[in-house]
Amino acid sequence: MKRSKKTDELCIGLDEIGDSGYHLSCRKSKSFVTDSLHELKNIDCSFEEDVGIELDFFKTGTTVLIRGGIATTMQLRCVRCLEGFTLPLAATFNYNLCPEKEGDLPAEMEIPKEAFDAYYYSGTVIDLTPLIVEQIVLHIPAYPLCQDSCKGICQGCGADLNRAPCHCGKEEGAVSPFAALKDFSPRQKT
Repeated sequence: MKRSKKTDELCIGLDEIGDSGYHLSCRKSKSFVTDSLHELKNIDCSFEEDVGIELDFFKTGTTVLIRGGIATTMQLRCVRCLEGFTLPLAATFNYNLCPEKEGDLPAEMEIPKEAFDAYYYSGTVIDLTPLIVEQIVLHIPAYPLCQDSCKGICQGCGADLNRAPCHCGKEEGAVSPFAALKDFSPRQKT
């Protein structure tokens, strides 16, 4: 988060945060977010609309507390039926931003639990872009489903089982590799 001057709306100068706090409301283009995600690779997601961002900043000494929310609509592909679908993203979050300390930390230092919720800044301008991208990535489902009851596709013929049952297993002479297990009954040892 090192920037020496304010270059865009997600860069907040420490002097902008007054005693009563500071509020930021902005929209980032869907291309901004898509470009940021392409750098991360392996994330198959696009956006239907721009990302709305609402942030409130408060100073407590040198620590900056951020309360925020993001909202947009994602376009994903279902992992079961491979159909595209949209999913709203509405996330709220809190961050504690602390100033970076000069010098390196000892290699064997124990990290307190509170430090996991903290991020660090240096200089007089805080770039929030990495935090916003992180929140979006955290809210993209690892296994996106178009619906919880999605039946997926037939492994034999590739038919979408959500639309209609497939008939590939009902063909004459079609033998399932699991047919031998049809009458299987586990025996108990005596």
